[in-house]
Amino acid sequence: MSDPNFLPGFEYPRWEIAVEPEQQAEKLTCCDIDPSIYHGRVDATHFAGEAMMATKRAGGSINGGVHAVEVFSLTAPIALQEPIEIRGRIESQEPHPRGSYSTTRFAFFRPDGSCPLSVTRGSLMLDPTAEAVHAKRESRATPAAPILDLQSEHLLVPEKVARYSVEAENLIHSDPAVAREFGYRAPIAGGLLGVRLMMAHLAQRGAIEALEIRVRFRRPIFWDDRLRLFASADLEQSEARLELRRDDDKVATDAVISNVKFA
Repeated sequence: MSDPNFLPGFEYPRWEIAVEPEQQAEKLTCCDIDPSIYHGRVDATHFAGEAMMATKRAGGSINGGVHAVEVFSLTAPIALQEPIEIRGRIESQEPHPRGSYSTTRFAFFRPDGSCPLSVTRGSLMLDPTAEAVHAKRESRATPAAPILDLQSEHLLVPEKVARYSVEAENLIHSDPAVAREFGYRAPIAGGLLGVRLMMAHLAQRGAIEALEIRVRFRRPIFWDDRLRLFASADLEQSEARLELRRDDDKVATDAVISNVKFA
């Protein structure tokens, strides 16, 4: 199910933002993350959230949309309250058994024309009438897991999960009836909430100067899940990894870091 107004080649209207400290703090506290770890810089996850809202800004709906892949390319840190212009374009769109799959790319520009960040997003727009939405999912073969160390545990709170995604008005994150309509046992956490936990783990290592990371959203995270964050011991090694695992020990979200530089 695709919106005929948002086809490949569509360019979103440009808009400018400046992330206020209070905005960032609100999102981070929904994830039980201490905002002070960012030392006046913006968590790049925030800009992915802005990109997600582009469709709504352009008059469309994201109700029923779920993340599949998010790729961040940060070449320089962005400060809180720094003006940034956002430009986005739909790169591709194709049918999927559960709806339609789109790839969009967003670039974030400073007033001087430099581009310190780009984000490429793969997303699935669920069609509640598609048989695959309600069909039992087949188990997928899982490759041998890399050796990762347990770093932290996080118990999600339904009220905070719902509040995290409140501006998106995507009821799949807050309404049990809507979640069941799309084939889930309970509301699911916004995919970027899990990314916040990963980015916070990196930020606790040191101020992030540059980052290339590819995040995959492999399984839903429910609003009452207990998550465990695993990571490579050396985050600066080639192909360092992060994983968020649910109580059933299945990987919900994973990420591969191809480059990271700390201050």
